[in-house]
Amino acid sequence: MKLEAIDPLNLSTICVATVTEVLRNNYLMIGIDGMMAANGSDCFCYHASSPCIFPVGFCESNGITLTPPRGYKGEFKWQEYLKKTKSKAAPVGLFHR
Repeated sequence: MKLEAIDPLNLSTICVATVTEVLRNNYLMIGIDGMMAANGSDCFCYHASSPCIFPVGFCESNGITLTPPRGYKGEFKWQEYLKKTKSKAAPVGLFHR
C-alpha cells in the first residue's frame, strides 16, 4: 500500500512511501520509496493516527511539494506510479484521525 509520509530523517519533506507491514494495534511499518534497504532495516514505525502520514494525493490537494522516489524520472503522477509499481493506495479509512 502506498501513502505519503514525512521522512523521519528529514522532517521538512513529505515523500512517496510504502506500508511494508501492518502490525498490531494499528501500527504500521513504512519505508520511503527509492530509499528502502532490501532487508527493511531502514523502515520506521508510525501509528495509523500519526500526524506524519497522509493518504495518496494529500500534498497535491494542499499545495505541498511531494518528494518522489529517488531516481524517479519525469513529473510524478500517483495514478501512473501506482500502475507502474502494481500497487494500491492505502485506503483513506486507514488514517485514524
